[in-house]
Amino acid sequence: MFRPHRLSLGLVVPIETYAKSPVPTMADHVKRIQLVEELGFSAIWLRDVPFNVPSFGDAGQTYDPFVYLGLLAGQTERIALGVASIILPLRHPAHVAKAAVTADVLSGGRLILGVASGDRPEE
Repeated sequence: MFRPHRLSLGLVVPIETYAKSPVPTMADHVKRIQLVEELGFSAIWLRDVPFNVPSFGDAGQTYDPFVYLGLLAGQTERIALGVASIILPLRHPAHVAKAAVTADVLSGGRLILGVASGDRPEE
């Protein structure tokens, strides 16, 4: 993903339209991510959205990012697996570290981990 003097492109999950609901269906998401990899994209990015806050209007993908990373690590081969970003105040740092290292090892070193304080008052 980080090749000198080269532009890389990635996509953010969910890879679907969900205009009529704040929560996507996540139908065929693994097939879509495999297609993204096949098409040559450099990264797939997950969001850590721990709560569906109706006033925010977008729950994004609501899967636990570390469980989801484990699934994607086993279903993809080359694409970087990014999390933008883990809501660190809601998780124990030791658990985040262990989960991140596990996902990185299981994916063959493809994890990119971002951490943040959250973007919703509930977080």
